[in-house]
Amino acid sequence: MFTILQRLQGVRETGGDRFIAKCPAHDDNSPSLSIRLADDGRTLIHCFAGCSASEVMAAIGLNLAHLYPDQEQPAGMPQWQRQRLEDAATYERSILRLVRKDVERGAATAQDVERAGLAIDRLRKIEGVLHEAAR
Repeated sequence: MFTILQRLQGVRETGGDRFIAKCPAHDDNSPSLSIRLADDGRTLIHCFAGCSASEVMAAIGLNLAHLYPDQEQPAGMPQWQRQRLEDAATYERSILRLVRKDVERGAATAQDVERAGLAIDRLRKIEGVLHEAAR
């Protein structure tokens, strides 16, 4: 899912594994594309303006296969689950980079520092799960 989100404009998290963004398949002035990660690892997309999933994916240089999880990995963790964890880790690292820049500029708030602590906790948990799966 992270690969898809990286290629979209105006991405905002709306909660959990749900996002909205500007649809790349039409001239979108406000976010009309819904993106969400399903429990089975599929990435679900829906354009409220009526663009098809294949049009959306083609507009960002991907195909429909990118919406579906890969098969089971030898280590015992499905690829979609591993990818989900790696995407979450990448997101948390980006939060840390943003907070670090705010700290360097002297513009960090107490909320920024609290969010950085949460990011660190989440990264530790992710690393632990990935380490266990590699055994």
